[in-house]
Amino acid sequence: TVNNTSLLAKFTYSNIQFNGATNTTISYLMLDGLLPGKNYLWTIELTKRLGNNLELTFNYEGRKPESTKIIHIGRVGIRALL
Repeated sequence: TVNNTSLLAKFTYSNIQFNGATNTTISYLMLDGLLPGKNYLWTIELTKRLGNNLELTFNYEGRKPESTKIIHIGRVGIRALL
């Protein structure tokens, strides 16, 4: 059996200067879902190979726009390697 594990972590800081309305579709697209001011984004991905043909992945994403609470997103996936 193959016992491979990988861990990937990423942190991003963005300070956005935007004077337009923030509650429109256009501003949401332009700001990539973030808000004006300081924005912190982080991701962690853990991938574990199970045997020779299965891979299990855990993803966690967090973001903290300046004026809102922290937003947490988690995902788990399994895939067959053919």
